[in-house]
Amino acid sequence: MTTQNDFHAFNIEPIVDEPKLTILRGVPANPAPGPMVVSFGSWGPKGRPPEFRHALAAMRRKTLFVLEHDFGYYSRPQRVDRIFPIIAEEMDRQKTEVVDTMGFSIGAFGAISWAAILPVRHTMAFAPRWSPDPAIVRDPRIRAEMVENSGGLRFPTAKKGLEKIRGGMILHGLNGPDRLHIPYFLRTFHLDHWVAPQGDHFMPAWLRKRHMLIPVIRAVLNGERKVHNGLMKKLQAERSRSLSMLYRLAHLRITAPNPGIDKGGIA
Repeated sequence: MTTQNDFHAFNIEPIVDEPKLTILRGVPANPAPGPMVVSFGSWGPKGRPPEFRHALAAMRRKTLFVLEHDFGYYSRPQRVDRIFPIIAEEMDRQKTEVVDTMGFSIGAFGAISWAAILPVRHTMAFAPRWSPDPAIVRDPRIRAEMVENSGGLRFPTAKKGLEKIRGGMILHGLNGPDRLHIPYFLRTFHLDHWVAPQGDHFMPAWLRKRHMLIPVIRAVLNGERKVHNGLMKKLQAERSRSLSMLYRLAHLRITAPNPGIDKGGIA
């Protein structure tokens, strides 16, 4: 049983502290067995606390928090060359041959796309921004700062990562601009893609209000597919390729082709 004290049982150690990149090592008081988690942060200013630290501490998972402070989608070649050796060194240090990845928004794109070069076991991707390609991500809030030449990036799309991930889940909310991204995701047998009709871009907060954030993350990162899919059904989420959801998406694209800026602000 998880207690409030578990949420504070994480020792955070800085590894990289640069203007546009922060990497932190999270070590729980009594680490659970299993591979390290690499958690890619959503967009935010330098100095913000790492996301999911309470959930991962409660799960006693050793974690590497990677936080980018610009709109590089964890995909600029120099940034990849900076991050990759650090992850590899941590894997060697912890004697693990695979990692689990997770993230929210732009961080979820990183959690998926990095599977192209990392041996990723399971992935939990909350509301991923599908691609740094502005032809796909039509978000006026970040147009001026978005990477415009996606061809120069190491991961211009998440396709290769999606093909290599062994298991996990993508979770989108139907409300807000993310619904434009949903149809672009490659369909794979090993990665479940769910859409919550009542949810929006801020899916971790949506799950937390329903006391389901930790159960969902735990089930996904532990590879308990029947469990996390059962939790999605309990939340009345629908598979992205179900006939009902395809109809909803088609209807929304016809009636509201540009949902505009969601009121919650960028993640």
